[in-house]
Amino acid sequence: MNESQNMGNNRPVYRSSQQGRARSRTGSTRRGAQGQGRVRATSPQLHGRGYQTPGQRRRNANGYQLQRHPINFAGRRGMANRLDPRLIVLAAVALVLVIVIVFNVVSCAGSANEPKAEVSSKVSDDLQQQLTTAVTTADRLKYIAEHAEEYPEALVSLALAEPASIDFVYDYPSANRDTAAEYTGTVTKGEVPALFGWDERWGYLGYGDSLIALTGSGPVACAMARMALTGETDQTPATIAQAAADAGKATGNAGTDPSFFTDKAKDLGMSVTALDISKPLDSGSSASADDQGSDDASGADASTDASTEGTKDNETGSSASSSRLSNADLGSRISSTLGATTYLLVETSGGALGSTTHWVLVCAGEDGAVTVHDPTSTDNSSHAWDPTTVASDLASALVVTTPSES
Repeated sequence: MNESQNMGNNRPVYRSSQQGRARSRTGSTRRGAQGQGRVRATSPQLHGRGYQTPGQRRRNANGYQLQRHPINFAGRRGMANRLDPRLIVLAAVALVLVIVIVFNVVSCAGSANEPKAEVSSKVSDDLQQQLTTAVTTADRLKYIAEHAEEYPEALVSLALAEPASIDFVYDYPSANRDTAAEYTGTVTKGEVPALFGWDERWGYLGYGDSLIALTGSGPVACAMARMALTGETDQTPATIAQAAADAGKATGNAGTDPSFFTDKAKDLGMSVTALDISKPLDSGSSASADDQGSDDASGADASTDASTEGTKDNETGSSASSSRLSNADLGSRISSTLGATTYLLVETSGGALGSTTHWVLVCAGEDGAVTVHDPTSTDNSSHAWDPTTVASDLASALVVTTPSES
C-alpha cells in the first residue's frame, strides 16, 4: 500500500541543504533488481525533534533508537596531559596512607583477640611499675617455654626457680658469652653489695663445665666479701672465676673447691681460714669408753683415730656427723665469729638454703640474727636468718677478713 509522504500532518517533506548535497554525492536514484525503474533513495534520518517519515516511524516503532554522537578521543587525551603532576603525587601519597591505616586497623583487630594484661591507671605509680614488670616477666617466661630448645635445661630451671633471672635467661641466645662487661657499680667499704650469678656482666661466661650463672656462686660470694672489706672493685666475679679456673679449682659439688680460697687468699688481698665446726674432744670420757672390753693397744688405736679425724676436720672446715657440733652449738659459734669486718664463706649441703649445694656469704645481723648474701637466690638474701638454721645447712665454712685482722 502506498502512503503519501504528507500523511498525518499534511506538511511538506523537510530537506536540508546538507541532505540535498548528500544525495548529489551518492546519487539520487538506483535501478531495481529486475529493471523496475528508478527507486527514490531514502531520505536521511532526522534527529532530535525533527520530522520523521511514516517509514521511519514504522522502523522505530519496536524501540528507542540510540542517537550517535562523535567522541573526541584526542580531546580526552589532552585533558589527561593537562593534569598537574603534583596532584598525581598527592593522590599516590593518599593511597599509601589509606593502605597503612587499613593495615594497622586489621593488625589491631587481630591482636585484640589475643589475651593481654592491661595495667590499670587507677592505682599508685609504684604498683603500676610492679605490675608492668610482672607482665613483662610473664611474657618472657612464656617465650622461654615456647622456645625451650634454644636454652640449656639448667638455665630454664633457673628461670623457673628464680623470677629475677628471667630477663637474663631470655637474652641467652643472643648474649656475648666470651667477654665480661666492665663492672661499673659503686661499693662502700663495710657494706656488702648484692651480686648474683645471673648478672649479664659475667653470668654468661663459662665456668668449669657450665656458666658462672649456674656454678659460679663461689667466685660471686668471694667478690662480695672482698668488695665489702676493701671498698675496691678490681676483683669481680669474672676475674675471681678466671683465677679459680686457671688454678684447676672450678670443681666440686658447690662449683668451687674450698682450697681455692685458702690458697689464693693472699692474691685476693684477704685472710681466709677454715672455721672449726667439730666437737671438742673429751679424752677422759673417750678413754673410759674405749677401755671397757678392750686392751690398752686397742684403746690407744681408737684414741689415735679420733684425734686424726678431728685434725682432718679442722683443716678442711668439714666433719663427719659423729664429731660435728650440734646445730645449736654451731649456730652459736657462727654468731661469735662474725663481726663488722669478719664474714663467713659457707658451702651449703643442700638443705635450708636451697636444694643444690652452693656458696653463700654470711654476715652479722641484728638481735643475734645473721644475714645471708646468696648469689643464687633473691629470697634467701632478702631477710634475716637464725644462725641455727644456717648451721643446719653448713657443709664447710671459711672465715674471711682483712689481713691485718687475721
